[in-house]
Amino acid sequence: MNFANPLAFAAFAIAAAVIALYILKVRRRPQVVPYLQLWTSLVAETRARSLFQRLRRLLSLLLQLLILAGLVFALSRPGLDLANLKEESLVVMLDVSASMNCLESNRSGQEADEKSEEANQTTEGELKQSRFDLMMAAAKKLIDGRSFEDEMMLVAISDRVEVLTPFVRNNLQLRQALQTATPTFRACRPDQALAFAEEVTRGKEHPIFLVISDGDSGRWQEVLDEDPRARFITVGHETENLGILRFSSRKNRSLGSDHILAKVQNFGNRPQAFQMELALNGVTQKVLDRELPPGESLTERFQLHLPDGGTLRLRLNTPDGFAADNEAYAIVYPERLRRIVLVTPNSPEAEPFKIAFSSMAELLDERSAVFTIQEYEALEAPDRVADVTLCLNALPKALPQQGNLILMNTPLPEELPATEADDIGKPEIWDWDREHIVNRYMNYKDLPIPRAKGIRLEASPPRAQALVESYDGPLLAAFEEDMRKILYLAFDPTARFFPFRLAFPILLRNAIAWFEAEEDLMLEASHAPGASIRPLGKVRAQEVMVRYFRDGQAQEELLPVRDGQFVFSQTETPGAYLFQIDGRDHATSVNLFHTRESDLRPPTGQEQQESDFRFLQAGFFHREPWIYFAAFALLLWVLEWLLFHRRITE
Repeated sequence: MNFANPLAFAAFAIAAAVIALYILKVRRRPQVVPYLQLWTSLVAETRARSLFQRLRRLLSLLLQLLILAGLVFALSRPGLDLANLKEESLVVMLDVSASMNCLESNRSGQEADEKSEEANQTTEGELKQSRFDLMMAAAKKLIDGRSFEDEMMLVAISDRVEVLTPFVRNNLQLRQALQTATPTFRACRPDQALAFAEEVTRGKEHPIFLVISDGDSGRWQEVLDEDPRARFITVGHETENLGILRFSSRKNRSLGSDHILAKVQNFGNRPQAFQMELALNGVTQKVLDRELPPGESLTERFQLHLPDGGTLRLRLNTPDGFAADNEAYAIVYPERLRRIVLVTPNSPEAEPFKIAFSSMAELLDERSAVFTIQEYEALEAPDRVADVTLCLNALPKALPQQGNLILMNTPLPEELPATEADDIGKPEIWDWDREHIVNRYMNYKDLPIPRAKGIRLEASPPRAQALVESYDGPLLAAFEEDMRKILYLAFDPTARFFPFRLAFPILLRNAIAWFEAEEDLMLEASHAPGASIRPLGKVRAQEVMVRYFRDGQAQEELLPVRDGQFVFSQTETPGAYLFQIDGRDHATSVNLFHTRESDLRPPTGQEQQESDFRFLQAGFFHREPWIYFAAFALLLWVLEWLLFHRRITE
């Protein structure tokens, strides 16, 4: 036996004081009496009982010393030699994923199954505890029932593993660590959690993995069934739930409308009638009444005209206990007009472009213009700035430092990683990149390509990439610089009837769409809860402002930008997040679109799992030894109290 607090044995010095009190005798006081014979019988009786009195005083002394010994041994925190005991290493994995926020009714799972109609009409008053609360109660039972020889580790699991406490044998530490666990809206990854448990118990003789979860739609059972070290404790019995699995918006510029897509699924065992409410910036746009059979999904499409953009919210008005998947958010980007400037040697060459751009008037800013090269070079620098600058058969001396470029049959700028080669008299198409957005809907095989300049690329993608190649070299090349993109056509698109082909406006629209992908698509449309938000392109600013709501309160945060990138990780709460990047607003959303988290049905075999839970509780003789010493001292104190009040040890 070893002792965690050996200094407690110094308290045995109190025994000397206890013994001294029993050794001291009370001195008799002389007293004059009128008649001595009356006291003779009393003195004789007192002498006869003196031996019994001494025994009673010795019994009291013995009890007091034993009480002291029990308290001292309890304070010394004794421990047994664990070499001959089966020491188990328990890794308790607490599921804190999104489905653990589901509220459970105040009746058992069996009652809920028997009263299906009543369960379908469950009110909020009947929803008492969340699955997370039930899990915390089960974890407290495990801690209180832990065998003293076993060590225990607590970890919170979702899409990541958070260690709440390493392996310890102190119940107070375990209970304090348990209080730090908090529910999240993240998804659960059982395989990752199990891999962590295997790693931290490597080298342990008797590892046991304890998972307290709602089952993650049976995924935990699949992972743990083949592992004899695993025990699974199920919490929760609610099965009825409607959940949103997809919600997105897409702007159709050719039709001038916004297409919105929503997908909802009934994960329960009964039909569900519900309302779908679509709102823009908090203002309701549409309300639809729908009904879904059990296990079925519904895809709903909306077509709205939202030129100013905003934040869309889809809400399911349903009484189920899992609210996290009843709301979803999508971002609608506002229509943005672009200033496009065309520079040519003379005005007649611009006519084909004017015709082509008339078919995409929804893209053009009223400040778009056509200049001859002399007029363009005479402009002030701010007046030359445009979203897209097209140069045809002429290259200005000073190109704008901002905005994207389309160069057509011009000399190569010095900053491009390419060199000029011999002209190609009759270009024959060899191949083209069919995956690139510039070549979307294009078939160059049948196009009459005019005489072209020869170029050679001196960099690899994405900095320089050949999009269309002839047998003699590239005819269309894309270049990406730090702050803009450049498209180079080695031929004059106004020659050989090319402008009159349908391909000409398509090529121009595709080029603008390629630039737009760089400018507008700065953030992914949606993120999972807990995921980090990063920009898709490089950020020029030194700081980025993000605005969002947390617990109903508006929050603002400045993010530092390093090497053109920033990271925002405070995405635990679903909702809309607005970033101000390089003077423009870019929004994204955080949504729980996860089938397994929305499927609340508990796994089968719950009775066996509950018996496993009882098996894991420590027996009476598997608690820490100090508890027994303290209990022994308490029992002796009660015995001494009873003996004293019955005048046995007075």
